[in-house]
Amino acid sequence: MVFLGRRLPGFVLEPRVTAATPETTDPASRVVIHPEFVVQADSGAPIHDLALVLLSKPLRGVAPEKLLSKSESAHIAAGDAVDLVGYGWMSRATPVDGTKNRGRSKVVETRSAEWVIGAPTGAQNCDGDSGGPAFVNIRGKRRLMGIASRSFDEKAACVSGTIHVRPDAESIWIAATLRSFHRPPEFPPASHGVARRTVTAGR
Repeated sequence: MVFLGRRLPGFVLEPRVTAATPETTDPASRVVIHPEFVVQADSGAPIHDLALVLLSKPLRGVAPEKLLSKSESAHIAAGDAVDLVGYGWMSRATPVDGTKNRGRSKVVETRSAEWVIGAPTGAQNCDGDSGGPAFVNIRGKRRLMGIASRSFDEKAACVSGTIHVRPDAESIWIAATLRSFHRPPEFPPASHGVARRTVTAGR
């Protein structure tokens, strides 16, 4: 997601973020942040670091990734392989240049609403990868199982792994929000003879 000076972000399919232009970027029409999101929480508590973005028009020729379901998540355990994708730092010594990277990592810890992915001995997320996906293979099918949130140890970023939001744990909110995207916004009742105007969010 990129902003390019807009109030809302936009979506671009480019190998480098710096290649994004207003002409190649699909702007968003609405962003909904999880109602329970907090910047910080007690140790081990989820912060619900998740938002859904509605684009102004559908993406053509791009198949959406399928989210991990609750039943599928039961098959994931510490040590399982995970594929990470992001535009962040490859190392603390190399400045980020916005190039898409990928790496194979592993699940380190499972929590009720989050995963801990990556360890000092393997690939992991770093600055600039926030919001990026983690994919897992379940019985031959690829699933989006995590969304990069924050470093496991804020005092040692890019060293001890990353905490990812679990979409399967947020499935009720995700489903309700997606349904709301296809409903017209609520307006106050019309008065003084002025007709009420209904606008439907397009996709």
